[in-house]
Formats: sequence, C-alpha cells, structure tokens
Amino acid sequence: MTKEYKNISNEFYLMPKLFFIDEDYKDLDSDSILLYTILLDKTMNLSETAGWVDDEGSLYVIAPVKDLQIILNCSTYKIAKIKKELVAYDLISVVRGGISEYDKIYVKQIN
Repeated sequence: MTKEYKNISNEFYLMPKLFFIDEDYKDLDSDSILLYTILLDKTMNLSETAGWVDDEGSLYVIAPVKDLQIILNCSTYKIAKIKKELVAYDLISVVRGGISEYDKIYVKQIN
C-alpha cells in the first residue's frame, strides 16, 4: 500500500441522512443522491479555494459532464437525467455557461 493510497482511502463523502428518513426524498434515485453528495462535497471543500463564488457571495461548483460521467460511470444522457431530477427536487440550480464556459451548479441545502 502506498502512502498516497492510504491518505485517499481515509477520505469519505458525507451523505445527508434526510435522504433516507424524509418522505419527501423517498422516490429520489440513488444515483441522484450520490451526485448530490459529490457536488455538496465539492462545494464545501473546493468552491471557495477555486474562486467559484458569484457576485452575491454564493458558492457554486464547476462539474463538467465528462468528469461526472467518469465518476459515476454512466452516459451523458444519465447525467442529464440526474441533474434534471436534482433540479426538480430543488436540490441544485444550474446556470448555463456561455460559449466555451461550463455551467455553474449551485448546491442547495436540504430543507
């Protein structure tokens, strides 16, 4: 085991328990829960450092579809479906990027 692997193997995602106990989320797809958790982690641990803060001081995430496909091992269609579900559940909002710009994903707190 390498030192690098040992450091990474001790890192975890924090998944909100409300997804499993709140009736509002009982029909939320498990892939959507996983993507929300990953985006939440990026927001908490990377957004401010990376300068992903808008003019109003709100943190957002840049998560290219290709990167999400690799993480979740799925198609572009599946990523679009997951993001659409997260928007429908009011867990994220997406601001479309312009030409040659990535979308900004705002991760919302669970109510």
